[in-house]
Amino acid sequence: GETTGIELPAESRGMLRASDKWNADSLASMSIGYEIGVTALQCAVAFATIANDGVRVKPHIIKEIRAGDSKEVIATETEKVQVVSPEAARGLRQMLQKVVLSGTGKRAQLNGYSSAGKTGTAWKYDAKLKKINEDKYVSSFIGFAPFDKPSVVIAVVLDEPQVSLRDGGYVSAPIFRDIAEQILPELNIAPDGTLRDTTADNLVPESEAKPNSKSAINSDSKTEKSEKKDGKVSQNIETKMTKNGKVEVSDEKKQVSKPKAVSENLKPKNETKNKSSTEKGKSKT
Repeated sequence: GETTGIELPAESRGMLRASDKWNADSLASMSIGYEIGVTALQCAVAFATIANDGVRVKPHIIKEIRAGDSKEVIATETEKVQVVSPEAARGLRQMLQKVVLSGTGKRAQLNGYSSAGKTGTAWKYDAKLKKINEDKYVSSFIGFAPFDKPSVVIAVVLDEPQVSLRDGGYVSAPIFRDIAEQILPELNIAPDGTLRDTTADNLVPESEAKPNSKSAINSDSKTEKSEKKDGKVSQNIETKMTKNGKVEVSDEKKQVSKPKAVSENLKPKNETKNKSSTEKGKSKT
């Protein structure tokens, strides 16, 4: 990899191995984000390139420098390089818009503005285990808005989110939405009339819920049990992840008969007492 050249010290170069060092499955692995290392800034620059019709703009944190007692202004030079054809960039923008409209990024839909982007959910490498730890995630959403004439690129990356649903579409996309809906009006960007689909809040997550002590969870199913205190109704709610990635939910309610020891002691105490006293009277007679 290579640095973006931003005016910050100790920028990471990222990791991209030479093609002669790839494995047989490296191409497939890298297409979903494994075997490579990319910083959030590098991802933001890549998305900005797509938004700018394939033109890469060198990022800066300094816009200009002004002396306190003079009108002299030293402006930062903007470096632009065409790295992707405009046609390819527009095709990618359309794909990223579909992610937000009908894919895993529905929670990144904005009120008043169109948007586009991509969710990311990756397991982390654990140095102690010397392998990927399936309990640790990096969850992200990176996108831009508005779709037709992008004005901003926003990258949201969460390191090990501590919630039950940890995929990027659930935890990172809503943060992107909140930020975009605040800064676009501040930049005087005219709304394009797009309205957010509120049904996106009920999407099925990409990843399984985080196990906890209150629910029994195995590799392919999750079950939560609840029971009323009176002992009459028990309820089992079970969700199973099928091979095709869909989630099936079953809700079963059934009557639970009371234990015999309990049902035999339901008669009033005075009735039992009267019966015993009558028997004693008969024996005396």
